[in-house]
Amino acid sequence: MIELPSLEKLLAALRLNGKVIDCQPLAGGVSASMSLATFQFEDNSRQKWVIRQLSYETLSNRPCGLSMEFSLLGILHRHGIPVPLPVYLDDEGFLFGTPTLVLEYLEGDLDFSDRNLPQRIKNLAQVVARLHSINLDEVTVAGVPVLGFSLEKLIGKIPKNPDPYINENALRSTLENHWPPQQRNPDALLHGDIWNGNLLWQGTRLNGIIDWEDAWIGDPLLDVAGIRLDLACEFGMQYADEFTGFYTSFRKIDVSSLPLWDLVASLWFTRFINEDFLDHPGFFDQYNRPDITIDRFRAVTREFSKNAIQKLVSKLVISKLDITG
Repeated sequence: MIELPSLEKLLAALRLNGKVIDCQPLAGGVSASMSLATFQFEDNSRQKWVIRQLSYETLSNRPCGLSMEFSLLGILHRHGIPVPLPVYLDDEGFLFGTPTLVLEYLEGDLDFSDRNLPQRIKNLAQVVARLHSINLDEVTVAGVPVLGFSLEKLIGKIPKNPDPYINENALRSTLENHWPPQQRNPDALLHGDIWNGNLLWQGTRLNGIIDWEDAWIGDPLLDVAGIRLDLACEFGMQYADEFTGFYTSFRKIDVSSLPLWDLVASLWFTRFINEDFLDHPGFFDQYNRPDITIDRFRAVTREFSKNAIQKLVSKLVISKLDITG
């Protein structure tokens, strides 16, 4: 809970004359707790800011996560990527007692409906393609870490109880046997966790991509694969390929390694299902999607990873025929 004195100190640090009107917690955060504060200034104008504090686990994994996010959001905003403008960084926790990032509040809603879905997918693909086209020299100052190809870093160690429904052991074995992929695309700036819960919509307009603490420098196919699986889980398998088609029409890249990144996304999502989602089983009820359940996630992830393995096998067979033919 954000205390009133901390918000008053924030105004003083920014040398702004105003008063705090309201501060309420925002629901939905997993990697961070967030509050929405409303301020009124001398000219009677009002401003809403999001007070964002990373969880202990997230800070442990990324001690410099907030400072990176603060720098990165400024760069992205200048490039026209729809992100909240950073307002203040309390990296040492002097004002709020813990590292805190203050951001402008973006209008928009999470949308888990299928309203205008093809147009929304097209608009998302266009923005992601633009994100991946940013010159990496411009983001050096933000200190975004390089992803690399360490499987343990990507998918973690084998859990004590691998998910039997999606045959997690077989997925990991298949991935290890074909890893690393040939990187045919230049590294790009990645969001690292683009899913519908991090997208703010105004109709079909994508008005905000939030939660950048998982940003990486790496193969753009990782973002593509994560978006594909999210769309498949929430709307249907066909929308995964629809996104890929839109994305490659906006940005020409080699997708021959996509099946391997689809497997990485599947194992990422399996960990989410069996950890974070167990703590928020009713998250989708508030968005009129009680049909989105753990069982649904597991079933779609199983089908998604199965399709990725089939594509991988087909690719290897064709490659072998090319060599021997």
